[in-house]
Amino acid sequence: MRLILTLSLFVLAASVFIAGCKKSDPEKTDRLSTEKVITSFQLRPQENPGLRETINGVISGDTIVVPYSGSLAVSGLMPYITYNGAALSSGSGTRTDFTQPVVYTVKAEDGSMKEYDVFVTANKIVYIGSDDGNLYAIDAASGVQRWKFETGGAIRSSPTTAHGRVYVGSGDGSLYAIDSATGSLKWMYAFNYPVNCCPTVSGDAVYAYCKANLVALDTATGSVKWKYYTNDMGYSTQSPTVVNGKVYLSLFSGDFTIGAVDAVSGTPVWGYRAGAGFSNPAVVNGVVYAGDEVHKLMALDAATGAMKWQYSDRNLNGGTSPTVGAGKIFMPISDGTIYAIDSVAGTIQWKCVSIGYSGVGFQDATGITVGLWSSPMYANGLVFCGNNDGLNYAINAATGAVEWKYGEGVITRNSIATQATVANDVVYFGTTSGQVVALDAMSGKMKWEFQTKGGVFSGACVIGNDGLVRHPGTSGDTQ
Repeated sequence: MRLILTLSLFVLAASVFIAGCKKSDPEKTDRLSTEKVITSFQLRPQENPGLRETINGVISGDTIVVPYSGSLAVSGLMPYITYNGAALSSGSGTRTDFTQPVVYTVKAEDGSMKEYDVFVTANKIVYIGSDDGNLYAIDAASGVQRWKFETGGAIRSSPTTAHGRVYVGSGDGSLYAIDSATGSLKWMYAFNYPVNCCPTVSGDAVYAYCKANLVALDTATGSVKWKYYTNDMGYSTQSPTVVNGKVYLSLFSGDFTIGAVDAVSGTPVWGYRAGAGFSNPAVVNGVVYAGDEVHKLMALDAATGAMKWQYSDRNLNGGTSPTVGAGKIFMPISDGTIYAIDSVAGTIQWKCVSIGYSGVGFQDATGITVGLWSSPMYANGLVFCGNNDGLNYAINAATGAVEWKYGEGVITRNSIATQATVANDVVYFGTTSGQVVALDAMSGKMKWEFQTKGGVFSGACVIGNDGLVRHPGTSGDTQ
């Protein structure tokens, strides 16, 4: 009897022990946390001497965007990161190169992981149009679309933005004002002819030029403030340039070749006639720089229109707009060359020939001239240009040497070269295959690309974290 009782107690104890073992494993697993989240991502003065204040990253899902506008190089910033989890792949106090997106991984106690893409960017948003008829708003850090607005025609007008609105022309014959945050339509003005100029805003007026009509519209309502008919017999895509209360315009054949119109009243101030203009003027330090189709680059007094100097060359034409920087005027011409001309003396400094023009015999099988440049942009010692040889170039402004080039060098049937916009050490290009690309301006290394459904021939308008708006070289807003 005692043996049976002892055996029963042993069996009972064993059962309890086994049951306890079976129950303890899931309890232990349940105690391992699955939490794996970055709670804050900061750039602080404590880790980055020279920063004036702490910059907080904006966390959205698995993406962190740090709106950076400091003077320190992004190639060596040290983040301060807080997180919930077992481990972080690279923690606080590690100096990091943020010229490209950086991936951080948080590991939970149970071994699961979550990745975060971190973008440190000085730019907020990119506005750009496409031949697919859409104006796109793209996040400048990640290349992700925020919104798009559909017009009724191809967009070859570079947009501008002011007062919470984006202004852009369309091939459907209208100029649009679009809410910059939501992409909703505010108003539209019908020119009834393709609007390919780049509009420009000054004060409460947006200025546009189409089919010989220079028009000033109210930025809020789109109502006409004034209209000036230039008698230009050629259809032109020139963009107006507004500086110090005057609108400067170049005409192919009309009241003047280069002229100034009062920005408030629309009455002519002065006009200079010589040759045929086909590009928007650049106005810098009281001087108007503009080319014409009769082989000249002219420098005129911005107040009076009096000639200061002119540079003549039998090849100097082509319809692109000059850009001024580093004491030089950079101007592409129709022989596949960019000229650099001293802005004071008007003397040639260097020439740079495109690879396409020098390498394919000037024309492809369809008769398209290969090697034509877009209007240039200057920034930090480099001149940026797109080219219809399929390449985008960065050229040394001092020497004319090609520093880097981007693209496959594929010859297309379309002779319109892509435009460049430079903003805070990033250069944005469009391509004839419908891409928008963001490249590191110093190296040409890809940051991101965005695909549209049509060719992208107009340049981007970029808003920086500093509140400034950057435009492409073809825009009258670029000086």
